[in-house]
Amino acid sequence: MNIFGKHTPPANSGAEFVPLITDTHGGHSGALMSPDTVIELEDEDGNQYEYKPELTERQKHLWNILTDTIDKIVTLANGAPLYPIHTGDLVMGNKHVSELVRPEISAQIKIAFDSLLPVLRMPNVQSFRIARGTGAHEFLLAAATDMLTQYLRIAFPKIDISSVQHGVATIGGVDVDYSHHGPTAGKRVWLRGNEARYYLRNCMMNDIFQYGKPADVYIRGHVHVPVIEKLQVAGQWSTLVIVPSMMMGGEFVNQATQSEPRVSNGIMALEIEGGKLREVHDEWIHTQDLRTRESLCSM
Repeated sequence: MNIFGKHTPPANSGAEFVPLITDTHGGHSGALMSPDTVIELEDEDGNQYEYKPELTERQKHLWNILTDTIDKIVTLANGAPLYPIHTGDLVMGNKHVSELVRPEISAQIKIAFDSLLPVLRMPNVQSFRIARGTGAHEFLLAAATDMLTQYLRIAFPKIDISSVQHGVATIGGVDVDYSHHGPTAGKRVWLRGNEARYYLRNCMMNDIFQYGKPADVYIRGHVHVPVIEKLQVAGQWSTLVIVPSMMMGGEFVNQATQSEPRVSNGIMALEIEGGKLREVHDEWIHTQDLRTRESLCSM
């Protein structure tokens, strides 16, 4: 019996894939938004009309990353079952509002909904799980995630869709522990991964003490930086994956990251085969240097 769930599925003879996406921050002008998004507004006479926000250059870049990566995942999976997980912060929220596409809460929800459509339209998606994010990005009490979960269930009735604060999903015999918050990526380049390893060891030891075994994979988001760390504790191996965001910069992000000029964006994917984690695909991550470069000279 699987200690994390009610049933232990037999190891799948074929591969299964878990696309990982996080921190899409729908509604922010530097975060993911579909070019097809339409928002309903009212004109000066009280009549409803459709407003189609124009994508910023950064949003165009992020949308290209999303669609290009989904094409590659679909090709790689080749019809295999897909179990995508979003690890939180679906919308920007109403705490940091200076760079919103529109001020309405409904606009953020619509933008986030449209951004997820390519993920759920991939062939053979079996389920979709969402981890509840930071309160400042949820309109408190996970309101944004709960609303989006309900709307997505209506739009995709054949897909098993739900949201949790902290979940453990058994996929192809592999236990995947997922939540939004986790360790930092490290404040210095030469320390990158140290905090992640300490965090991973702690997670593994807690699960070993309580259940006799750790989860096979621990998935986290929030820090907008990709990290993959693998560790052995008491003869058992686990992998920690911190997924990069789908957001580029912004006033609050610049402050929180102490003006880190490089930003990484993208989707990762777990490849599971024969009851084991075969590979963590991170080859689709894009890293950009956002510094303005110029040559100054005297007149």
